Amino acid sequence: MIFVGLVACYEPQLPLGAPCRDSARCPDGQQCIAGACSLADLAPVDASPGSGHERVPPDATSDAAIDAAGDSCQGSATCATAVALGTLSGDTDHQTLSSHGSRGAWLRVRVTENDGSPAGIPLSLRATLTVSGGDFDVVLHVNPDRDVVECTASLGTASSNGNAKQILASWGEEVVANGDDDSRDVSIEIRPVAGACAAGAQWQLLLEGNA
Repeated sequence: MIFVGLVACYEPQLPLGAPCRDSARCPDGQQCIAGACSLADLAPVDASPGSGHERVPPDATSDAAIDAAGDSCQGSATCATAVALGTLSGDTDHQTLSSHGSRGAWLRVRVTENDGSPAGIPLSLRATLTVSGGDFDVVLHVNPDRDVVECTASLGTASSNGNAKQILASWGEEVVANGDDDSRDVSIEIRPVAGACAAGAQWQLLLEGNA
């Protein structure tokens, strides 16, 4: 047992881009972002200043990729064509992803189970939607029982504070580990409350895993 402990203490750090479960295994100056060792000082597109964890693909942050042409608040995307934002751990760290737009949209994120301890740790995802010049709701669609893409059943507890709306969803383990992989695809619906958008209407979405 002493030999095993010594080996663990001197276990080499992972290289840039290597799969990881937490930032402690990554070299200095790198963080475990979306399951991979990445440079902490990269400036991701549409990231909140100072967070260091946001990861947003360029095609997901462009209004052209999310929004439909015209004055309607309803975008052209559907659940089947949702824009993939990436992967977040649902039970380790507090990784984040963000996106923005001006019309209704469908987005998708993969929330993974990464903690292997005997204690039960549920997977969780918090979505915070901040709106200016318009009115949108955010809805999380996830199937807690099966690893399938969910487009209809919603999950989560809603709250609001001024122009910010939040949904917190959790699923999976309770007191003890269940021995199952509770990783899930979560469909995020940005739903316009009205049919027409005022000029300059914008929304900003922040997703946080292990919330």
